[in-house]
Amino acid sequence: MNHLQLIEKVLYYIDEYIYEELNYERLAEVFGYSSFHFHKIFSSVTELSIVYTKAPSCHGT
Repeated sequence: MNHLQLIEKVLYYIDEYIYEELNYERLAEVFGYSSFHFHKIFSSVTELSIVYTKAPSCHGT
């Protein structure tokens, strides 16, 4: 899975669990990455933080 595919799956996961407390550590665990590596991928692809991404208007929902 390339980085864009990973982030697409992550964004769907965030939408599905929008009311749960999500952070890099939790998402990294769900998707099988270290929190450091996941943070690096997520930030480089989206140029956003998890907190900002959880705002519904940020990715078209």
